[in-house]
Amino acid sequence: MLSGNLKAAEGQYFTPAQVTRAAVRMLDIQVTDKIIDPACGTGGFLIEAFRDMVERIGNEAAVRTWAHRSIYGVDKDSINVKLTRAMMLVLGDGSTNIHIGDSIREDRWESNYPLLPQAMKDGTFSVVMANPPFGTNLKIAGRDSQVNDFSIAKAAGKGVYKDLEIGLVFLERAYRLLRPGGRMAIILPETYFFSSSYSFLDEGLKPRLALRGVVNIPMEAFQGFCRAKTNLYVFEKLAANGKTK
Repeated sequence: MLSGNLKAAEGQYFTPAQVTRAAVRMLDIQVTDKIIDPACGTGGFLIEAFRDMVERIGNEAAVRTWAHRSIYGVDKDSINVKLTRAMMLVLGDGSTNIHIGDSIREDRWESNYPLLPQAMKDGTFSVVMANPPFGTNLKIAGRDSQVNDFSIAKAAGKGVYKDLEIGLVFLERAYRLLRPGGRMAIILPETYFFSSSYSFLDEGLKPRLALRGVVNIPMEAFQGFCRAKTNLYVFEKLAANGKTK
């Protein structure tokens, strides 16, 4: 619907089906789960979760009821949201909780996106899946991070909120959305976990998230749009005592 160049400029690199399939299988989503993609794009993760559930339990009416209650998606791009809703309708209707909005700037929800305060309550999801926008020039301003209390930006600035890559801020948003013991699958550039420039990330993750798996994503997966090396990271949210339960 929109040109590849425009999407690349916005850091939107849509997730290949092989990757969404791997993520859904690793997360082992059940009908008891409540799931969200806070940067849903055209709904790849949500669509795959719906399809996988239908294949496994074979009861489309039950899956439709589950999707109506438990599948959520948010994206800033209105065209993406319309496409996601349309695809979910084609599959059997999991379109109810797909919203336009800015998942990061919570201070704008009440005025600009009145559905988000209820839809994106912290600690209410058992599964978060996301391929957030990323790019060296795509950052959340330190002021926005301070207003919305994103501690990762403060850790990066060693006590001062600094401009920070949007993917890292989405990581903290995903963490907030999860309840203790919840699972997260998120695509992020590999450099975040191996470069000394991001040592603050490892220190911040240890008491909060347990790494449960890493899936290598070949650079060719986003060829033509992005040459950054990315991986799919699977985490489990730890409770305040550092345990999963």
